[in-house]
Amino acid sequence: MFAIAYVRNVLGRQLIEVNGLFERTARDRGFYRDELMARIARTGGVRDDPSVPEDVRRAFVTALEIEPGWHLRMQAAMQRHVDAAVSKTVNLPAGATVDDVRRLYLEAWRAGTKGITVYRYGSRPGQVLTYMEGEQAPVRVATTYAGVRGLRVRDLRGRARSGGGTADRVGGDHGPSWWRPDCAWLEP
Repeated sequence: MFAIAYVRNVLGRQLIEVNGLFERTARDRGFYRDELMARIARTGGVRDDPSVPEDVRRAFVTALEIEPGWHLRMQAAMQRHVDAAVSKTVNLPAGATVDDVRRLYLEAWRAGTKGITVYRYGSRPGQVLTYMEGEQAPVRVATTYAGVRGLRVRDLRGRARSGGGTADRVGGDHGPSWWRPDCAWLEP
């Protein structure tokens, strides 16, 4: 997973998204706090956060907390058993150098992968998924949209509804989309 909590930049709005399983675990085990979610949205993970139990920190590892070489080893392990190319992004921190990328490409070639995707955090302006910076106030993605004017949300049978359920169809100009309570899609 990219991060436990992060900001999704959509059409000029910043939506904070939290991994649903982590949030449920934090609530069930009694360590959920809004301040914790904001801290996680700034760092992406909980690896060094003493307010999160150790077993939870070990269970919720994010892409940037995994060494790039291990991303590659996972891809190579799968590639050995698949004739087609295996798609796996190797996530690099913002401080990664050109030499780091070159070294990964050479390792991928030596490991016999058919392709490799490398992404360095912050390498593109307007990056869609980011960590929260400073004291910005992103909009928390809600799971219900009752009373929100202009949204056309439809359930699996095409009936208009206000949201909820496990998978709802959202009509749009580019065809239907789907949203789950932990991943909301809106149509103005």
